[in-house]
Amino acid sequence: EKAGHAPQHRSSETIVARGMLAEVPDFEGFTGGTIRVGSRRFLQENGVTDPEDLAASTSGKNVLFVARDTRLIGVIGIEDPIRPKMKKTLNQLRRCGVDEIVMLTGDAKAVAAEVARDMDVDSYHAEILPEDKSRYVNQLKQRGTVMMVGDGINDAPALAFADVGVSLGGRQTDIAAESSAVTIHGEDPIRLVEALRLGRRTMHLVHQNFKATLLVNSSAMLLGALGAISPLAAAAIHNTATLAVVLNSCRILTPEGGMFARKMTK
Repeated sequence: EKAGHAPQHRSSETIVARGMLAEVPDFEGFTGGTIRVGSRRFLQENGVTDPEDLAASTSGKNVLFVARDTRLIGVIGIEDPIRPKMKKTLNQLRRCGVDEIVMLTGDAKAVAAEVARDMDVDSYHAEILPEDKSRYVNQLKQRGTVMMVGDGINDAPALAFADVGVSLGGRQTDIAAESSAVTIHGEDPIRLVEALRLGRRTMHLVHQNFKATLLVNSSAMLLGALGAISPLAAAAIHNTATLAVVLNSCRILTPEGGMFARKMTK
């Protein structure tokens, strides 16, 4: 049995959110030329016609189109499975107070519609480019605070524009992770809910510490100014308040962030 060999391309280029192209020479009976692999939009922008019967054979899947020069020579159907526990995660986010869940994707409309129906999201926008995602995020920000969750290079611009950008399963070298305010390592989406609750507990402790410190220090200053306590006692009260703030902040290290946090997240 003779093993096949792939031709060596002379040059290649990656076009973000569209596809790749390479200059391939003639090779063992294969006619070379400019080979493009990518989305339907990418090929149409370069004058490649799209036979509907060829694309129909991959119905229900995301499709990569392969063309030589301006002629379509093949399609590749790709299935991108939904992460386990994703629907559970979305339901828990709603219970945490998330009012609207919108899906922004570059996937085909038919695939996006099926996923949106299965996940019960409020709305979706399919076959969109990274700049389109940024535009939708800016529109949503006019109605409230927006948390954008993404896991790829196409999500990076929208992650940067969101009030809170979260990279799920990102690596430190990933552009999406670098554009995010929060990076969650691992593929389990339920950690998104944990991060949201942790953030809320943290902000509650910050506000609690600020109010307590302001009250105690202001009282000590007033009593010191009136001569009711000595300067040494005022300094002791100030240092005690600082220590209390540190100890109170340590509650965030407990599994549920303390008794108040457990009540708050139920």
